[in-house]
Amino acid sequence: MNFAPVHPALFIVLVFAWFAVLIGASVVYRSRKGAFFPAPLPDGVRFDERWTSGRSLRNLVTRSGGASRCLRVSVTDDEIWIRLEPPLQFGFMPEILDLEHRIEASQAPSTRLLKGLIPLSRDRLRLDYCDSDGRSRAFELLLRDPEAFMAAAQEIAPNATQTAVSPGH
Repeated sequence: MNFAPVHPALFIVLVFAWFAVLIGASVVYRSRKGAFFPAPLPDGVRFDERWTSGRSLRNLVTRSGGASRCLRVSVTDDEIWIRLEPPLQFGFMPEILDLEHRIEASQAPSTRLLKGLIPLSRDRLRLDYCDSDGRSRAFELLLRDPEAFMAAAQEIAPNATQTAVSPGH
């Protein structure tokens, strides 16, 4: 006997209850971890691009996953923020795919603009930095204006390196 066809209203209620529990657990977990970003951007925003794409290069799962047109990338006076757009930040996708980063200027983020392999492909921007534990981290972004991002990142971290790499390098 199938439960859903026999009790469709109860099935719908159970599905919504499951999502509410999942979102609630995510909110509690993220608030305890301190993973939330301030809602409004501070006054000193040097770069802000919404609905962009990217992926973490931490491991095979994060490399094959990623975010397609659902990231927001910002450069403030002292940090680089990479985060999912609401409501996608709820659930555990940001933790599983390593999609949220708050990078301080003191962590010396370096950027490399990787040119596309074919003429019409988009350029990718690779962001490398050391996290607060001293581990090397990398994130790849597909921005509409990578040069503006690189200029803003250079302003807040003048000692960081920036390079443009041609295809095949």
